[in-house]
Amino acid sequence: MARSSDPSAPDQVLDTGKTVILAFAIGAAAMNASGQIVAVLVLRFLTDNLAISAGIAAALFAVVKIYDGFVDPFAGYLSDNTKSRWGRRVPYLLAASVMMPVAIVGMFAVPNIGNGVLLLVYVGFMLALHGTAYSLYSVPSSAMIVEVCDGYHARSTILAYRTYGGFVGQILGSSVPPWLLQAWGAGRDGHAAMGWVMGGIVFALCIVTIPMLRSARATVNEARHPGRFVDQLKVAWRNRPFRIMVFVHVIFMIGVATASVSNAYFTRYVLQRTDTWLGLFYVFLTAGNILAVPVWLRLSKRFDKKNTYVAALGLYGLAVLSWVVAGPHETLWVLGARVTVIGAMMSGVVLLAASMLTDAVRYDYVTTGLRREGAFSGFMSFVDKVSNAAGLMIMGATLSVMGYAASDSGTAQVQSSGAVMAIQICFAIIPALAPLLSILLLRGYSLTEADLDEMAVPIMEAAVLEETIPEAVADALLAPEPAHHAAPIPGRTPREARA
Repeated sequence: MARSSDPSAPDQVLDTGKTVILAFAIGAAAMNASGQIVAVLVLRFLTDNLAISAGIAAALFAVVKIYDGFVDPFAGYLSDNTKSRWGRRVPYLLAASVMMPVAIVGMFAVPNIGNGVLLLVYVGFMLALHGTAYSLYSVPSSAMIVEVCDGYHARSTILAYRTYGGFVGQILGSSVPPWLLQAWGAGRDGHAAMGWVMGGIVFALCIVTIPMLRSARATVNEARHPGRFVDQLKVAWRNRPFRIMVFVHVIFMIGVATASVSNAYFTRYVLQRTDTWLGLFYVFLTAGNILAVPVWLRLSKRFDKKNTYVAALGLYGLAVLSWVVAGPHETLWVLGARVTVIGAMMSGVVLLAASMLTDAVRYDYVTTGLRREGAFSGFMSFVDKVSNAAGLMIMGATLSVMGYAASDSGTAQVQSSGAVMAIQICFAIIPALAPLLSILLLRGYSLTEADLDEMAVPIMEAAVLEETIPEAVADALLAPEPAHHAAPIPGRTPREARA
């Protein structure tokens, strides 16, 4: 069995000093910065600077995202089963810290190799390198959060710090690059210079976390469970709370993906503003994110996570739908107020989804006694990538069908009314419908703090007994009396098992 260093203190953030918590925040900043650069600018760069059609560019993006998705579970499997003097996770963080900046520079500093198949191969390779590096950092680091923390609300607290770090990364990856393009020009040279600057920032953020996380509390897999990561994913899929959250997350992330990649187009062709506004968009969004996190934390403790999550999803959907009436006539402050509200609602969605997913991973441990955090983290990252691929395909298909015209000028081109309408659909309608569908899927989720506490008792008792008496005796003492209680069934809560 995988043991924690202190199983008797489930409600505390164990063995995590300020350095480790800060490392999680910095790592989140690096990942968000790296991911946002790609989500916000790469697709527009391909269509408006490299003259790749919207359909082909989105399809290329989607294929790479699906590849990335298959890398994620493998990264989780590797980090779960690696043994090194640096622990299970840190070696992969180090590798990613080097690979990711190289990919960022390569994506924007594109050599003059024409606009045919060779260009598509080059762009695809750089996107794949970036996705691989992203997986090698995000999957192990996400798994570490479950290892360092046993408490139901303590996980929310750590994730709140991580969320704040992500907000900083959001500014770095979404606001700074457009501002650099506005200053240096939105041509290929301007994009190349921006890529070098952002690659350096991401490298610095990633590499500084390596020594900080070496001191983090870690767990070791002593029990032998299915060696193939595919088998572990099958076991994870039988975790009912996790399975429900996967479906909820898929629908929501499809909406987020379409909004993210269409924002640069919406700014240029619907709002008819420069990249200065595109950068300001994420400043307002992040302000709303940061201001709302403490409120969502308090609400989740008072009304439970699921109820608060439902409220956040509904309010976010309504706020995003208001983009339907936006246009060049709106002032900066009206636009900023709308984005701030959207950011406040989105922070609740992101924070509570992450916290509920870690609860589902904790549920696996307390029902099986096995440490498979990396497998779960890898699976969720896979889900994110597939959802992003679906959103990109929807975006690309919508723009292509409705007549979006690509170019190599790097500036706004005259677009048909159909193309402009396609951008509005991708930025406002689809992202507004997604959270409303997620709410319907969330109805079957029932995992609570009381469930986890009840199921954790046998696990903690077993950990204590294993250190003091032979295993056979411990098994006999902990065996339930047949006439009284049924053992928890993996994938079901204690209430469902008793029903």
